[in-house]
Amino acid sequence: MAWRGAYERALPLVRESLAIAEEMDHLQWQCGAARALGMIMLDLQAPRAARELLERAHTIAQRLGSRTWTRWSAAPLAVALGRLGEYREAHAALDAAAVRSAIGRDALRPEDENSPTLGQRYLELARAEVALEEGNPALALEIANARLAAESRAVPRLTFVRALALIGLDELDQAERALHQAREESVTYEARPILWRVQ
Repeated sequence: MAWRGAYERALPLVRESLAIAEEMDHLQWQCGAARALGMIMLDLQAPRAARELLERAHTIAQRLGSRTWTRWSAAPLAVALGRLGEYREAHAALDAAAVRSAIGRDALRPEDENSPTLGQRYLELARAEVALEEGNPALALEIANARLAAESRAVPRLTFVRALALIGLDELDQAERALHQAREESVTYEARPILWRVQ
């Protein structure tokens, strides 16, 4: 529901989820619910509220020792920090979460060994968004172009970040085309939180 922008329906559910996870003392789902709430706050342009929730999720992820949840929480936390102008902290969160591990890589098929995980993709997208906040659209564009070239399907948020980077570089014709593309992708995937920002 949050992905589709149905926040009025999503918020009570994710809050209930967090309460149940706390009652059960289930750390993984406390992490997941706090992350979901934080990401909703990011969508609603409330970075301070997002930061508090995402720091909580990230702390739980580190306590769990979960590389997956650590990356999944570090990426939106870095975006929240970037929006608050706390760039050093944003980069530190991304750098710490990006450290690679060989654990589990031997279970991958040979053709997947060098493929980025979903967590790594989240971190790269967050790096691009932080670069935009820092006023470095060239870096954001470089990251977005590299990620889009490697993706096997459309990623509306990534296309939108590319459009914003092009705007920052005053490449307005290309930016307009990227915005149209981001709009089409957002409609296709029902990604309304991206769609309203594109519009």
